[in-house]
This record gives sequence, structure tokens and C-alpha cells, in this order.
Amino acid sequence: MNRRKFISKTVLGGASVLTLSGLNSSYIWGQMNADHRLPAILGGTKSHLGLWPDWPVWKSPDYDEGVLKVLRSGVWSRSKVTEEFESKWAELIGTKRCLS
Repeated sequence: MNRRKFISKTVLGGASVLTLSGLNSSYIWGQMNADHRLPAILGGTKSHLGLWPDWPVWKSPDYDEGVLKVLRSGVWSRSKVTEEFESKWAELIGTKRCLS
């Protein structure tokens, strides 16, 4: 294919894509109503009307001991606890190594 044919085909293809995307914008944006034009903070509808899940998920008081031990150690960087976690996690997921 020579350069002129390539340019004419790509220009035609690009123009048709732009035209079709303009025609289909009502399909894409048609589900939005007037309430969605304003953010919720300015009086529009909220994006999520249900309840949010509790966070963080804390399932057991057994976690407390380990977390408090790390917090009270004063070491806020990689330590033996991190290495222990990485080796146990790697073993659990079946890999040689893990980086956390």
C-alpha cells in the first residue's frame, strides 16, 4: 500500500469513528438525568445511596497482640516481623518469595 492510500484510509477511518462516537453519545450519556449534572456536595444526587461496609475489617482479638507488639516496638521500617510475614505469606500462596 502506498502512502496516499494509507493516509486516505486512515483519515476516512478516523472521521467515521469520530462521527459514530458523536452519534452514539446519546446512548452513552443517555442514562444520565439532570440530577447527575451536579455533584452531591452542590445538591445533586449521591453516587452511592446504600450503607458503606465497616472498615477496617477486624475479625479477631487475636490480631491485637501482634499489631500492638509492632506498634510498641518503635520500629517503623522493615524488621524481623516483616521478614516473618513475607516468608509465611509466600508459603501460604505457594511462591518462593514475597515482598510486602
